Amino acid sequence: MRVGTDLVRRLVLAATLVVATVVAAGSTAMAGGNSKIDPPDIDVDHGNGHPGNGNPGGNNGGGNNNAPHVPVCVWQSPTALQVEATIRNAGVSAQIVREQAADPGIQIYVCDGVYDGKTWRTKPRPVTAQELAARAYVRLQRNLPAPDVDTTPRNGKASIANVPVFVWIEPDQWHPLQFTESDPDGSGLAVTATAIPATMAFTPGDGSPTRACVGPSAPYEDGDPAAEADDPAHCAHTYTLVTRNVDHTGVPGRPDGWPAQVAVTWTVSWRATDGATGTLNSVTKATAFARPVTEVQSLVTG
Repeated sequence: MRVGTDLVRRLVLAATLVVATVVAAGSTAMAGGNSKIDPPDIDVDHGNGHPGNGNPGGNNGGGNNNAPHVPVCVWQSPTALQVEATIRNAGVSAQIVREQAADPGIQIYVCDGVYDGKTWRTKPRPVTAQELAARAYVRLQRNLPAPDVDTTPRNGKASIANVPVFVWIEPDQWHPLQFTESDPDGSGLAVTATAIPATMAFTPGDGSPTRACVGPSAPYEDGDPAAEADDPAHCAHTYTLVTRNVDHTGVPGRPDGWPAQVAVTWTVSWRATDGATGTLNSVTKATAFARPVTEVQSLVTG
């Protein structure tokens, strides 16, 4: 009977092991069939083993792990899944992200091809030709040169009362100048603003009216001053009020030299690479100089 009892115990133990194995296998199969793992919506990498990040054990091709990695980061348009992930991660700002993504759109910050799911900005509005023209106009205003004026007599030397004074600028200053502004976002749109010298004006500074000159005016040719002053190609003025006495002392109530000025006015237009055109306000650049005027001492003999 003892042998029979041992046999029974062995059979029960074997049956128990079989049942346990079957139950375990069934549980594993059931767990595998009912569990669900949601795939990630976006490519999110926190740096663990990201190629090129220099982490020990990372699949970076055996590079120098001691060399610091400088990520390449850019703003780019997101996919639909990346937009949804950004909205979920925005917390209380989710509605703002949703509205901005709808219009005008958003951009996400991607470093080494990886998006953190959180860093975004409102999509910049495309620049217009008119805006680029305005930028070119600002540069143009700053960089157009003031006229380099020649005078007879030379600047700083006193003129003689009742003898014409001539002013002009060299012809190489009388030509168009261009300034170009391009879309910094790389759309290819560019605008070129062109400034063309249109008029030159001479203000003597002694209270006389400003005189309009023809182009850059013609230089004095050492001929008869009165005859050349009457030539429309020249720009001249005859001072009658002196600022210095014959003995070089000042005249009470008058400056040492009349505050003269020559001004050049430029017309401005622009053209864009997309064919748009326009005009902008003219720009005037002026050069001021003092014009002393004196008299010639007459020697009377008898």
